Order: sequence, then structure tokens, then C-alpha cells
Amino acid sequence: MKKSKSESSPNSTAVTVFLFASLNRLLNEAIERSGRSKKQEATMRIVDGLSIQSDLKFEQLPLAGESSYVGVSLAKTANDELEGLIAKYKSVNGRRITKAQAAAACLYEHLSVYHSISEIGKRYKST
Repeated sequence: MKKSKSESSPNSTAVTVFLFASLNRLLNEAIERSGRSKKQEATMRIVDGLSIQSDLKFEQLPLAGESSYVGVSLAKTANDELEGLIAKYKSVNGRRITKAQAAAACLYEHLSVYHSISEIGKRYKST
């Protein structure tokens, strides 16, 4: 019997990331440059972004246009960091955002600042 993803990776959390139109465009441009799948690129950039971001800029997201989703799998440490940013956001702004929204904010921030990433911690700024 084939194991489900949750059985094969008990220390990870599945997150469905909301991709609004401009985020989806940025992500598609990044995967064209890197050759990775959308899921791989999104996961790498979210995990890397969590290591350098101290807060979420959810209000700055341009949410207009058609949307889609991408599923990512976050290791326990990355998931804990995302949960910490969500808690901080709630304490500062007085409202809770979902994990999908928080991951989208983290991904958008990373894609907006960094043109490419070769591995976690090795990122290159847009010029």
C-alpha cells in the first residue's frame, strides 16, 4: 500500500498558497529562470524568506486579478517560523490571517526583492 504524504513525512506541514495574479506572474518568471517546478520554487523561496523576514507585509499584496493555488510542504522549523509570523502579525494588527495568506505574503516579498535563488541562503537581488 502506498503511503500518503503525511505518513511519509510526519515532520512536515502541507500549505496551500494563494497565488493572486501578480504573484503567479512573478513565480512563473522565476521558474522559467530556475528550471524548477512551481512547487519547488515556491517552497524554496518561502523557506528562505522565513529565514530573513521579521514581519509580514500582508496589506501591501496586490490581490487583484485571477488567482490560483500551489501546494507546498514545509518542514517543522519553517512551519513554526510561519506560525510565529502569523502570531506577530495578529498582535501588531489585531487580526489573524491564514497560513495560506501568510505564505503568499512571504513568497511575494521574496520574489519582489530577489531575482533568483540557487539554494536556501544563496539569493540574488533584482537589479
